[in-house]
Amino acid sequence: MRSTLARLGFGAILAISLALSAVGGVAAAGPTGTWVTIFASHRLAPGTFPVGSYDYLYTLHTTWTLPAPSGNEYDQFPVGGPYTVDRAAPRHPGDALIRVGIIEAAKSLNPSRTPPTCVQVSSINPRQATRIVVVEASEAGITRATWNHEVATWKLTAKLIDVAGGKTLSLRPIRTEALTGDVFTAVCQRRLLG
Repeated sequence: MRSTLARLGFGAILAISLALSAVGGVAAAGPTGTWVTIFASHRLAPGTFPVGSYDYLYTLHTTWTLPAPSGNEYDQFPVGGPYTVDRAAPRHPGDALIRVGIIEAAKSLNPSRTPPTCVQVSSINPRQATRIVVVEASEAGITRATWNHEVATWKLTAKLIDVAGGKTLSLRPIRTEALTGDVFTAVCQRRLLG
């Protein structure tokens, strides 16, 4: 009788321990969803892009090992040109963000907490400071930990067009967050990356 009670007691303790560790594992994995990581270059000084008309402004080189299979891509961005650098173009407050399909600039940057008013432009002033920004989104239904593990295996670099010096810039991940709206409008709402 004692050995039966001991086995039942041990079985109950084992069952509770397994249940708690399973719940803990789920909690450690975190919620699933769609995650967005924003990669950005350092600030490109005014005058980086000379006056002219361009089909693209940089070539993005991406390498990764996760998700398998690993890969290596070259893409010219932003698409949808031509883009012009023109002395008659307005100068915008903050940095103009050169993104995959657009150039985004602020019409106003209020020092208070209100979101900036932003516009898409196809022409920038040569005296405009810029940054290259790439927004990568995960598949739906994965955890942030899984996404961060994937992103840690990526390397993104941007090679500027030759007339802008042809320099290669590293793009570093600056923010990962849950996708709550439109990935293409979220960046400006972060005050043009601070």
